[in-house]
Amino acid sequence: MNPANIQQDALDDLVKYREGINCFSLSEVISFANRAVISFFDYHSLTGLSLRESVELLCEINSHPETNFSKTGLDALFPNLIEKLNDSFDPALCEIYDHVFAQVISFCRRLPEMKVFDEVLSSFNLSDEDSLFQRKRNLVKKPHVLSNEIPLKKILFLSRVTIGADVAITSVLIAHLKKVFPEAELVFLGSHKLRELYGGDERIRIHEISYGRGATLNSRLLSWLSVVNVVNEELAGLSTDQFCIFDPDSRLSQLGLLPICKDDSNYFFFESRSFQCDGNPSLGQLSSVWVNETCESLPFSFPFLALPEPTKSIGNFVTSHLNRPLISLSFGVGGNEGKRINFDFEIELVRALLKSYTVILDSGFSPAELAQSYELESVFSSDGIQVLRLSEDSYLQLPTKIFLNQQIIFWEGGIGSFAALISCSDQYIGYDSSGQHLAAALGVPVLTIFSDASSELFTQRWQPLGRSKVISILAKQSSTQPITEIISLTLPHLLP
Repeated sequence: MNPANIQQDALDDLVKYREGINCFSLSEVISFANRAVISFFDYHSLTGLSLRESVELLCEINSHPETNFSKTGLDALFPNLIEKLNDSFDPALCEIYDHVFAQVISFCRRLPEMKVFDEVLSSFNLSDEDSLFQRKRNLVKKPHVLSNEIPLKKILFLSRVTIGADVAITSVLIAHLKKVFPEAELVFLGSHKLRELYGGDERIRIHEISYGRGATLNSRLLSWLSVVNVVNEELAGLSTDQFCIFDPDSRLSQLGLLPICKDDSNYFFFESRSFQCDGNPSLGQLSSVWVNETCESLPFSFPFLALPEPTKSIGNFVTSHLNRPLISLSFGVGGNEGKRINFDFEIELVRALLKSYTVILDSGFSPAELAQSYELESVFSSDGIQVLRLSEDSYLQLPTKIFLNQQIIFWEGGIGSFAALISCSDQYIGYDSSGQHLAAALGVPVLTIFSDASSELFTQRWQPLGRSKVISILAKQSSTQPITEIISLTLPHLLP
């Protein structure tokens, strides 16, 4: 392959798309998007550079007025291109991400509907693509200077947006800063779901900010305006030596490319994808090392949860009436079906577990996951297995004796109530998703099943960190690895 030919083909596709934008079918636009991603990585493998023509084409598809067409561009840009760059945990590819997304931001800010976004970004003296990129590079190179003698009144933490990442990474930073600055107010900027997990800590206040992960590219960028407004609100009346902001590679700032405050001297950015230390550490371990380098060095910090007392009581009530060892289980994958093995594996795993355990199986947080749980319930009911479906709204309405002989409990509820059930379990099993990090943070033994992980390093980084036993196994979705073999990898790690 010749880089010049790849670049020319990408340019030809861009021109062809522009000329026929209103004539192409959805399948044809999907082909444009797929070719753009393939060309990008082919070009990068040969040159080490970003292929701007491919990025431009994906941006133009993202801005298509028809939702189905624009979603094609969004899917190609994020899961297929950007997430592959970031999931590599390669410092060089992190820098390529900065180039790519600085170009994406510059494209979007020129759109008429993004006028306010452009005006606010310009108010930070970031007028073009190069200024965005250079600011981000300066953040990564910034010396660590936070002294514990600074009279901080408030520390802001940006959410990673996904619950698992917030538990694995952000909570480690919070745990450390709580000790270094015992008088400072800690404000966690993120989803309302964080209240279910950290509402039991009186020092942590959740300031809700939404981020549309499944929305359009423009709406994702526009959510940054809300972040800036919230930060300005939180910092009102504070002098520069009374606050600091910690950004753990958050999507709220598009991984540090969008500014959060006017003065970056109080802004500490943890580029979790490129930060390295000796060994093969998890993201939780990296977070503890980084925050120890950033401010006062303290003993190792672990991820943690602070469940509110009413939430804790749910777990205590349900599990106190069960008469066998308990395994909490989740087949949720956060919408990423690549993390699943398959339906048959899930059935056979539960059947194997039922020989020795009562199983609490989370029904998930999306319509697709809920439907999947009903399919599983139907299979087990047909097997004559005692199955009970409970929810946060109904569990208190049943006589307690009904719990005694149940073999599987399907749980419908929020992330906090499922965490409470995990906390009362003897072990947790699940795919690479938020549940594994909840369990590890609660000190519950964890068995995580990684399916077709992008690399060994990816598995190492996302290994949950906790004070109890944590085991990960690698499995494949392909038919070349029989389900019985995957089950045989799993069962030896179960607690007696």
